Amino acid sequence: MIKRITTTVFLVLFLAVLAKAQAPDSVDISVTYQVDMELEILKGSFDPASDTVEVRGAFFGWGSEAPDLVQDPVNPNLYTHTATQRATVGDQLPGYKFYYTGGNWEGGDNKTYTITQEDYDNGFAVVARPFNDASLDNVINEAATITFKVNTAGAISAVDNQPFSVVNTVHITGASTPLQWPSGGWPDSEIDRMIALYDDGTNGDEVSGDGIFTGPVTFPKYSPLSIEYKYGINYGDAANNGGGNDNENGVGTNHFITLSAYLESATVENTFGQMGTHSLTDIVISSNVPDSVDLTVVYQVDME
Repeated sequence: MIKRITTTVFLVLFLAVLAKAQAPDSVDISVTYQVDMELEILKGSFDPASDTVEVRGAFFGWGSEAPDLVQDPVNPNLYTHTATQRATVGDQLPGYKFYYTGGNWEGGDNKTYTITQEDYDNGFAVVARPFNDASLDNVINEAATITFKVNTAGAISAVDNQPFSVVNTVHITGASTPLQWPSGGWPDSEIDRMIALYDDGTNGDEVSGDGIFTGPVTFPKYSPLSIEYKYGINYGDAANNGGGNDNENGVGTNHFITLSAYLESATVENTFGQMGTHSLTDIVISSNVPDSVDLTVVYQVDME
């Protein structure tokens, strides 16, 4: 058995070395990043007259040092930036995301692109996607209001791993307008990018002072079906925020819900710090659903 395993490991290593030896040398490749902002413009989140869109990532930098994309003179919905990167066939370019004014990041994992033989032979590659990979097949068809509820009982800061001594405020942030992500480190000055939730019997809150913070968020038409978000306790309150404003869980570990195309409203109930994908309740489907749409499919999506 040991001999067989050793032989298998040797064969795998040999094939890996052989593949590397057969790969052509790395060369400079002109990589054009192109993002289609049409749906962001239609939903009113991106204003071409005043907003800018950037490609941020491991190659360009994850902050404001990243380059602005330039509006295409023929199709004004498209924005592009070209950079030279050294690569060979099969290389995966450094992870990236598109970002635009006001803390609007693409959701999900970092985006990647793998260099093809054609890219290598031509000396250029085009990395083209809609913002957030949105299309008419994966966005909502009208505005939808989600009531977010988060239970803070026994909440622990992910920064110092200690329970919060007091929970004065809770805010929500995320990847889909009107949710916005703060900059790295979640600076105090960017609390205006957060949306406040309430535990005072208003804004949908059922019981004042019970530690369950609540608030409605309305996502405009053409928002993506997948919504990524996160909470923060005592934002900007250094004495009580447990060591930092991004205190629910680690960077990149977030909550997710999935909307349906004709959802009008729903509720999601969370516990602070328990991340992952959550189900919707109190679902209301729009009365504007076309006759051709099978409502059983709509409900199935929401109730998984």
